[in-house]
Amino acid sequence: MFALHDLAALIAVAESGAVRRAAVALGRTQPAVTQAIQRLEEAAGFALLDRSGYRAKFTERGETFVKRARATVQQARDLGALATALSRGVEARLRIGVHGAIPIESWMHLIKDVPQRFPHTVLELQTGEGDAPIRRLLNEEAEFAVALGSVPERHAVKIRSTPLGDVEFVNVVHASRYASNTENGLASLPQILVADFDDPATAYGVVEGHRYWRVSDHRTKVAVILAGAGWGAVPAFMVDAAMQDSTLSCISYCGIGPRSKHPFYLHQKRDKPEGPVTEFIRSRSQGVR
Repeated sequence: MFALHDLAALIAVAESGAVRRAAVALGRTQPAVTQAIQRLEEAAGFALLDRSGYRAKFTERGETFVKRARATVQQARDLGALATALSRGVEARLRIGVHGAIPIESWMHLIKDVPQRFPHTVLELQTGEGDAPIRRLLNEEAEFAVALGSVPERHAVKIRSTPLGDVEFVNVVHASRYASNTENGLASLPQILVADFDDPATAYGVVEGHRYWRVSDHRTKVAVILAGAGWGAVPAFMVDAAMQDSTLSCISYCGIGPRSKHPFYLHQKRDKPEGPVTEFIRSRSQGVR
């Protein structure tokens, strides 16, 4: 109904304040700009410009119309840029499965420049526990997985894994529940475990014979331990403050040491073609900044 080049002429008049200056800015003749405005008025069914004065002045309805015209022209330009990006193979969407125990700051360098370099790509960050990030990768539900540990051996040939760092875990309990000279207090408390409820047969770090509770994520696990309802190993960065003010005690219990480190990796399927965004993120993991 409204041609984009006519809407562009209208916007140029609004920005320059005169048909003549709009024509110069657009590299068009003044009659051509005037005709563009007239075509818009005929299509709209009302006057856009008040022609009673020397300067181009918009009518009240014309002011409303030009505001919407700006948005329409910008959307059209964005759509054109998106089409260009997609024609060059730039991914419209990229999904990353992330283990919830890994600090965001430790892998954010992989993606922080994506908005500027690839503005038309939508990133989806899918957090999960246990094997969920790897499972999403293998099921073609994610292009990358930022996950603790290596992939299962049976899948290793399919996956390219790049080490990113380590997550420190601390085994903690509420200080009021623990006396340094006895473990009797701990025996009555459940071990708090993070469970992958999509894979209920899998257990992580269960102390054989000890009672336990299962929760869906590490932040819930920390909250339960802070409430004094149990004990367990949690990412150190989640409990730094509680450790410093002695709310939590670091413990060695049932063969679980007070501290441990677990490596985490960026995982990617080898047989999946890379687009520009995928390639860019992988290059960040290999030390390119």
